[in-house]
Amino acid sequence: MSGPKVTVYYLTEAQRAAIYAERLRQQLEREKRNKLLTSADEYDTQLKSMLRNIDQYAPTLDAIRQWMPESTLPASIQDFSALVSKTQIALRSASRERNLTVLERKLNAIPGEIAKLKSALADLTVQEQAAREELQGSLAENISNLFQQGVAAQEAQTKAQAALARKKEEVGQKLASVRSLAYLPIPYQRELDAAFKSLDSIRSLEFIDNYISIEVTPLVKKCTEFSTLWERSGKEYHNL
Repeated sequence: MSGPKVTVYYLTEAQRAAIYAERLRQQLEREKRNKLLTSADEYDTQLKSMLRNIDQYAPTLDAIRQWMPESTLPASIQDFSALVSKTQIALRSASRERNLTVLERKLNAIPGEIAKLKSALADLTVQEQAAREELQGSLAENISNLFQQGVAAQEAQTKAQAALARKKEEVGQKLASVRSLAYLPIPYQRELDAAFKSLDSIRSLEFIDNYISIEVTPLVKKCTEFSTLWERSGKEYHNL
C-alpha cells in the first residue's frame, strides 16, 4: 500500500536571496517606523510642555483682564495655544499614517513648527514678565487711589456727622426754647416732646433738613404765634 505523495519544492539561489531581501526590508521598515514614532512621542512631550508653561500664566492673565483690559497679551497667548493645538492634531494624524514615506514626510515637518512655537513662547515669556511688572505698578496705583478715596470718604463722613450734630443741637435748643414758653396748650407740649424724640433718631443731613422744613418750622411758628397771641390778649385783659 503506497502512502500520500509529497511534492518537494526547492528554491533557487535567486529566490532565497529575494526572500531574505524582503525580510530585511520589512525589518528595516519596522525599525524606521519605530524610530519615527519615538520622535513623534518626543515632539508630543515638547508640545505638552509648552502648554504647561502657558498654564502658569493663568493668574497673571486673570489679573490683566481685570486691571489692564487694554493689554493684548491674553489674545496673543490664546493664539499661541491654538497653534500648539493645531500642531498636536497634525502630529496625531501623522502618527496614524500607514505609509512609511508619508509618515516620514509629515513628521519631518513637525520640528520646524516646534522651532517656531519655541520662538513664539520665548517672546510671550518676555511679554508676560513685562506685563507682570506693569501690572504690579498698576495695582499699586489703584491701591493708592482706593486708599485716598477711602480717606476722602472718611473725612467727608466725619464732616457730615459734625454738621449733623451741630444742626441737631441748634434744632434741639430751638425746641427747648419754645417748650419753655408759658401757657402752651398740652397738645402743643406733646408735639414738642415728640419732635425732641424724633430728632434723636435722625442720622443724615438730608433728612434733618427735610425734618426742619416739614415738621420743626411749622411747629415752632405755631407755638410762637400762640404764645404771642396769649401775651397780647393777657395785656389787653389787664388794661381793661
